[in-house]
Amino acid sequence: MEIRKGYFELETGSQTPQSSGELSGVPAAERARVIAATRRVYAEVAAWAKRFPVILPVRIPNTCLTWAATLPEDALPAIGTLSRQSLILFALDDLVDGAIGSYTHEQIERMLDLYRGMVMNGDQASEEAGSLSPSDASPPWAQVARGLAESYGEVSGYPHGVDYYPFIAKHFAMGMDAMSKELEWQRAFLANKFYPTYQEYMGHARSSIMSPALLATQIAVTRSRREASYAKDARIMSCLDQIALAVGTCVRLANDIRSHARELLFENKTSSIAIVMMSRNLTEQEARLHILDEMAACIETLPPLVAALPVELRACGCQAIRHVEIVKEMFLAQEFHHLSKEVSLALAVEERARV
Repeated sequence: MEIRKGYFELETGSQTPQSSGELSGVPAAERARVIAATRRVYAEVAAWAKRFPVILPVRIPNTCLTWAATLPEDALPAIGTLSRQSLILFALDDLVDGAIGSYTHEQIERMLDLYRGMVMNGDQASEEAGSLSPSDASPPWAQVARGLAESYGEVSGYPHGVDYYPFIAKHFAMGMDAMSKELEWQRAFLANKFYPTYQEYMGHARSSIMSPALLATQIAVTRSRREASYAKDARIMSCLDQIALAVGTCVRLANDIRSHARELLFENKTSSIAIVMMSRNLTEQEARLHILDEMAACIETLPPLVAALPVELRACGCQAIRHVEIVKEMFLAQEFHHLSKEVSLALAVEERARV
């Protein structure tokens, strides 16, 4: 699979002082458990990903690590499901950003429409999508379509998967709509250096990062059969919506701190860092610190929202907070696709055990 030259080599050039390590969001006493769980799901997930060359292997270890750190040790099937879904969403984003493949804006818009319809309707890839690409048996866009069908199809196998699927599909569709809006901004940026306001940007960027869609899946796949479903309770689902979007906001801001230089250079995209630098006349480091403050304020909104949930759902809410802390620390410490020595050694042990 062809990757745009230099795309993953560009670093931001400065470290954020608050960063204290890839696993600093995980209590020290739990790190051995997290590494062990990562090893247990990694082989299975990596084997699945080999069927989809559009999934970049460098993304697999830390994706598994993130979900192993987020969820309890008895949730291995859910860790696998969320890892697979995350990886195919990474691949979708790589296609939209031009890191993989070469599609026009019109083709990308049609892809987003296809993927939105598939997940909303639970369908397999549509034959009409053949116009997106030459008659290659498995072009990148088709691999993503097939991966989406499989990874979202897994959800129905969980006790509450069907109940919460509309919630999942809604946030997936919001993600596709947000990516479409960002394509519009990209065209405007190329034409006249247009920047949206910070509020406009975050209103869409919190969904285009796809964390709200993944949180929706997390809720569906981590609930046991004996627990009640709240999928038809409007008040509770509204609270879950707020949690999902707050998680998306935090993850987007952490991502922007790490990748804004690459997005500006390779993708002609703006970010919260660039917008704050321009609108407030700040240096890059001042903008980073401002965004860290925004992220901290957003994280503080999560505990009251979690406390408002029924007791049976609070564990999901606490996992959402934990996920934000883990992802934040990972992004602030290093590029997501770079491995710490600890994880590299653990997975090397796993590879040797399979020989």
